[in-house]
Amino acid sequence: MTDAWVCVIGGGRSQLPFIDAASERGLSTVVFDVDPDAPAKAVATEFIAMSTHDTDGVVAHLEGNPRNLAGCFTYSSYEGALLTTAAVVDRFGLRGLRPETLDRMWSKPEMLCALDDAGLATTDWIVTSDPADLEEFVARCRAAIVKPARGGVGSVGVSFVDADTTDGRDRLAAACVASSDGTALVEGHLAGSEYSVDGYVSGGRGVVLSVSRKSSLGADGGFVMTGFVTGPGAMPDDVASALNALADPVLSAAGLDDSYFSLDVIESGGDLFVIDVGPLLDAKIDRLLHHAAVDVYGIASDIVLGAPTATALPLDRAHALRFVYASEPGVLTKDSAGRLETSGGSAYLEFEKTVGDVVGPPESVADLVAWVVASGSDARHVEADLLLLDLSDRIVISP
Repeated sequence: MTDAWVCVIGGGRSQLPFIDAASERGLSTVVFDVDPDAPAKAVATEFIAMSTHDTDGVVAHLEGNPRNLAGCFTYSSYEGALLTTAAVVDRFGLRGLRPETLDRMWSKPEMLCALDDAGLATTDWIVTSDPADLEEFVARCRAAIVKPARGGVGSVGVSFVDADTTDGRDRLAAACVASSDGTALVEGHLAGSEYSVDGYVSGGRGVVLSVSRKSSLGADGGFVMTGFVTGPGAMPDDVASALNALADPVLSAAGLDDSYFSLDVIESGGDLFVIDVGPLLDAKIDRLLHHAAVDVYGIASDIVLGAPTATALPLDRAHALRFVYASEPGVLTKDSAGRLETSGGSAYLEFEKTVGDVVGPPESVADLVAWVVASGSDARHVEADLLLLDLSDRIVISP
């Protein structure tokens, strides 16, 4: 055990593997979470019942209780938790997400301007809260995606608008409500395949861990994600190569260092358009990487120690992750996790919700009930196997 400490902002189930990995590396952990009975309480060296959004409170506690603090990280997509993480990193001169970088990435218009300045392809866009601006944009571009201009979690406030949309004003208002600055980003809609480029950057060196093709419920389903597939058969080799090559210039434009990263990219008409850049991995990609034996949770601690070593997924294996949502409102009454048989081998079912939780049709990825992950030699076969799985005896939702 070293005398070094790492501060973790958030102590929920998603944070536990990161805390365990820090402990395995000899780091002591001080964890902040508003829930006095958060799961991390049982594994953290020190647990503080304080909101992850209470930036001043967290900084004051760390100032008043000196320790050899080596780093600070979070695995929460909420703005408050990210702001607190960046503030701690800045106040104590640590490795990690910095306030100026977070501000650039959290503001989608500012990030798009940085990408444009770097010569990277982005779609047409405007920022507005005025329905007249939306109408003019749709008349010019024919179809648009409306989303929160700053922040936002998952696909909350994201919608499709075209000339036939009758409630465009309401969709714009929903995006503005979900945005932390009260405005919406209106983007030209691009038809094509969507991809996620995920990895980490440390000491100015970016490492792509996976390039995945994303699936979602589409415009009618609010673009809620339904899964990822990566490896042989997931995409053409030239697309995979071009996606990998995007990481360095995008990270440079973002000014991101000592952090995870995720790039949201659409291939349309043979070109790659960068849609979004974030300081975390894409939703549950960590579970796919963990399933594929990548030490994904240790990366946060290795960045703190200055020695990350995790490398990309092996190119000879395919992996797929399928999200499971409730089709009707109800209560989860059975959650039988574990191994499942598929036509190509086996898959593994894990749960986000627990028995007794109220669930319903998805409005965002936050409504995820469970996920199932599998591997094989061809991504198309692995993906098909997951789609064909009958989970009715493993997941029971009662009215």
